[in-house]
Amino acid sequence: MQEMVMNKVTLRKYDNIMDFEKFINETPFNQVFRWSTHQSVANGKGFTGTNNFEEAVDLLKHGSDDLSKRLEKMYQVKAADIGNTKVTKSFYNVAGYQASVPRYLQGIPTNMIAQKKVVQKQRVITLNKDMNYNCGWDTEDIINESAKALAIIKKIESSGTRVNLNLCWVAESATGKQKVGCKIRLKNADERLNVSKMAFVMAHPSMLRRMLFRWLEVNPDVVDNSYTWGYGHPYDIRTIQEKGEYTLPIKIDNIEETVKRIQVDANKPVTYDGLKVDY
Repeated sequence: MQEMVMNKVTLRKYDNIMDFEKFINETPFNQVFRWSTHQSVANGKGFTGTNNFEEAVDLLKHGSDDLSKRLEKMYQVKAADIGNTKVTKSFYNVAGYQASVPRYLQGIPTNMIAQKKVVQKQRVITLNKDMNYNCGWDTEDIINESAKALAIIKKIESSGTRVNLNLCWVAESATGKQKVGCKIRLKNADERLNVSKMAFVMAHPSMLRRMLFRWLEVNPDVVDNSYTWGYGHPYDIRTIQEKGEYTLPIKIDNIEETVKRIQVDANKPVTYDGLKVDY
């Protein structure tokens, strides 16, 4: 885990889901939430999509096969082949499949045209998945928008570009005096898109409404007591967007257009409504 401050946001970065899970389960409640009601536990299934906190932790560790099947069916989200792309390169050699007459007449020994397969260097981009769904978001809408995000990743990787994927969340306290953020690496560019592994983290409402809420409850950086008034407000995650990263819109209107926009300029900013609605 790394800790830093970016644009007044106290940010914690996790190398993988396991590091994040270890942090939220092994860190004691902070002073702000120590004697407060813990919404990571108190919220019901209608809001979170799980019966209890323990069920959510189990899904975080082992994935959700049922949800992954739903996502695959919704937008045909299956792993794209991200193996090295090979191209055919022609070159002159002493042996080959075709003679170069001009070079032969000049007496040049390498007068034959040969070919070989070479590995083509692939472009790598980093995408940030926004998890700032406020309380006005229905659980099914969260799943649907996250399925679109996975479909975008599949399309980009199918075109030959490799993707690093982060899950991002930034919460501003009710008073506006503090902002804390979380960035979790879900996928490295050399890994295939494992929908079963990422279905819960990317698309399940409990990732935000239990797991990330618990992260806020135990995070020792949290010192503003107003976080207990609704767990703060969604804050623009572009504040923790680093060089070379692209932040996916939280609401994706058109998958194809979003893919085109990313492929043209992975650093292009996205719109953010900025509404201060509690989680």
